[in-house]
Amino acid sequence: LGGGDWEGDSCVAMRIRVGLYPPLSLSRGSPDRLSHIAEELRCDAILLPGTQVPNCGSESLHHTEPLPRGLAIHFGHCRAHAHSNRSAGCAIYLGSKFGRPNVQAVRTRKEVPGRAGAIRLKGLFADGSEYDFTFVVGYVPPQIFESKMTSQQKGSIRHTTQLVAKAIQALVDDT
Repeated sequence: LGGGDWEGDSCVAMRIRVGLYPPLSLSRGSPDRLSHIAEELRCDAILLPGTQVPNCGSESLHHTEPLPRGLAIHFGHCRAHAHSNRSAGCAIYLGSKFGRPNVQAVRTRKEVPGRAGAIRLKGLFADGSEYDFTFVVGYVPPQIFESKMTSQQKGSIRHTTQLVAKAIQALVDDT
């Protein structure tokens, strides 16, 4: 939990459930897939790396998706970018426990589109208690079939992984 005074009576303990789920793809299959994932996991927030959702040609590199029991913020991939591909894409799902979340900041890094994103929320839970959270999600390229990769491919993956790590750290520091 972030924010607040941890000494004295000004802080209320509140339990939230945060899940991590690599969906492999939210861009194919049922349009309700994210809602089904959220329902099955029963989490208040879910970090989703590897959604394969594109940025829809948006200049902002993120978009929101209202859902029946929450909200998803997508950080879409951009296939034209050197450090992004159709396997990338991240999202952060916020369940109904947050009521109407007051999103203070949505951040991503343009040098790694679809590979890292963060949001900061401030607001009131349904019971009236305050919250202040930062959620960060990242997606690094997997190193599958490394024995069959050329040294150039290995170097490219290593470089992208380093960029994503730096982007995630910057998002943690800036959000």
